[in-house]
Amino acid sequence: MLLEVRGLAFDVTAGGPPDGRPVVLLHGFPLNRHCWSQVTSLLHAAGLRTYAVDQRGYSPGARPDGVDAYRLAECVADALAFVDTLAGGRADVVGHDFGALVGWQLAIDHPSAVRTLTTVSVPHPAAFGHALLTDPEQQRRSSYFTLFRTAGKAEHVLTRDGGAALRTMLAGAGASRVDVYAAPLLAPGALTATLNWYRAMSVADLASASPVTVPTTYVWGDRDVAVAPTTAEASAAHVTADYRSVPLAGVDHWIPDTDPGPLADAILARLATTDPGRDRTARPVSDRGSLPAVVDPGVPPAAGGTLPAAGGGAGLPSGVDPDRPVVADGGAHPVAGHAAGPGTGSGVDGGADLGRRGAGGDTDEESAGS
Repeated sequence: MLLEVRGLAFDVTAGGPPDGRPVVLLHGFPLNRHCWSQVTSLLHAAGLRTYAVDQRGYSPGARPDGVDAYRLAECVADALAFVDTLAGGRADVVGHDFGALVGWQLAIDHPSAVRTLTTVSVPHPAAFGHALLTDPEQQRRSSYFTLFRTAGKAEHVLTRDGGAALRTMLAGAGASRVDVYAAPLLAPGALTATLNWYRAMSVADLASASPVTVPTTYVWGDRDVAVAPTTAEASAAHVTADYRSVPLAGVDHWIPDTDPGPLADAILARLATTDPGRDRTARPVSDRGSLPAVVDPGVPPAAGGTLPAAGGGAGLPSGVDPDRPVVADGGAHPVAGHAAGPGTGSGVDGGADLGRRGAGGDTDEESAGS
């Protein structure tokens, strides 16, 4: 189905009992909403209603122009609109990779909209931002940011030879999943829009993020090439509510695809700690104006947006540009182990990104696209 909010149109896959407890799922780069398919089938079996959304840049009808349109604040505002429209103002939120960053920030800025939070692979923004600024190991692992933030060059590296580097980067998600994720990104304008998430990101803003005050579970793989274990473990200091860290031994970055069972178990365990029947803190949505509608396809994308102004760097190490970090070479994207492209030396020029059981007879499944 197509969800129209904030002047944009987002592709959504909805499933599970219509009266089930609502769960909103947010993907990251370079995946899309289909990364949740094996996880949601397990959540449906537990009686939950799920909404997996292609975020801005990934939905063809939600692909505004300009880097500034992909600032984290814009993506969080989208997520808040998803919760308002799909879940009546309050939901359990699950996010992977950049979707995890959106989930963390949504819980920080709008805690009454998030009943529980489960984040996957990417740690709390403050833990991540601080590590990007001060930890050589995390800087090495995130060195692919330099490529992804370089407009034109990144697109060339990832799309040449029919998208060979992009497909290689996605190999960690499983051979059967590569085309599910690569084909949409090779459509005109899609890769630039999704890479704009990196280009709009302010490391200074990440590092200054406030603590999360809602019940939170963080699931991460101890073999994730994009996130150092010390960075992952630092998230605990940035959650003041009940917090669970769930490290998965021998697991890399692509958890929704490779380990849907353990991830679904962690989500269900987190949801079991709260009782929506006793929940009296739901945030009214009436003060946000009339709710957008879920509509039929055909809504054109909005346009606009400019390059973001440089963020503040108060208190940062000398010489650090918080809005365009140039980190040590040698790292790659979560797919680093698989993604070095042809002709790459340090691992930056051809590096890759950060990076189930079928639903059976779930006749309630609704999806736009395939």
